[in-house]
Amino acid sequence: MASSKNHPKNNIIQSPNSTTSQAGVPFSHNEHVEEGISCFTCHHTAQSEQEIEACQSCHVDIRQEAKNTPGGFYQAWHDNTSKQACVGCHQTVKKRKAPTLCKGCHSDREHSKKRVRHGKHRN
Repeated sequence: MASSKNHPKNNIIQSPNSTTSQAGVPFSHNEHVEEGISCFTCHHTAQSEQEIEACQSCHVDIRQEAKNTPGGFYQAWHDNTSKQACVGCHQTVKKRKAPTLCKGCHSDREHSKKRVRHGKHRN
């Protein structure tokens, strides 16, 4: 099982250059460690804990065209076919009540009234 000593307790996952009006998504490393999820499940390119970097170190492409590519920022969290992405992993652990719907991570109270969602403006 992963160690909870060498990572930040809570993070806000946010677009690398914060150009989106979507609010950051709170992420608790402790909750994932307590569930027995290895650091290397998400940090899949690291070979040791010393090599672990923030997701945004690799998943930096925020262009709309990159939305469905592995290096794309959006895809790293929303790919429903990958157990390394939040949505894909959460769909495999439904009995643990991991959020799988947008509102489960993207709380409406965290967003402005007018926001960008998948490249389209919504009110």
